[in-house]
Amino acid sequence: MRFYQLHPQVVVLIGTATEEKENFMPAAWASPLSFKPPLFGVAISPKRYTYNAILASEEFTVNYCTLEMADIVARTGEVSGRVVNKKEKFNIKTRRGEVVKAPVVEGCYAHLECKLKDYFEVGDHFLFVGEVLKFSHDLKDLKPLIYLWEDTYTTISDVRILKPREK
Repeated sequence: MRFYQLHPQVVVLIGTATEEKENFMPAAWASPLSFKPPLFGVAISPKRYTYNAILASEEFTVNYCTLEMADIVARTGEVSGRVVNKKEKFNIKTRRGEVVKAPVVEGCYAHLECKLKDYFEVGDHFLFVGEVLKFSHDLKDLKPLIYLWEDTYTTISDVRILKPREK
């Protein structure tokens, strides 16, 4: 086990679109960064096909996966978009983003459509910072996919969405 595996994290699929194809990469090193402006960050190795796809298109989507998507998430992480069309191979259902060309993955409980604002080298990865242009969600029957380690996933149980009392 490695140090970064001690922190369970929600896993997302990063969606990209180039002239050749749509692609998806699972990411657990992903997080909101700012309220104003709305910024989201994801750490991506320059070895990944997604790294070059984001640089080429200057946009990406963040697709929040459900527990039922664990198999697709694991499988998309096992192969490279350089050699496999993941959308076709894993029968991933998508639609085009409303404000970006990158794909939005159907069946996810939330989506962010982002325009690349900046990126920074952070060790052996780059932190891609996207400005969130569109946010959509459907929180019914919420079972977020949480990555533990080495293709091991869980979710939260007895899901209750609580809203704070009005003041």
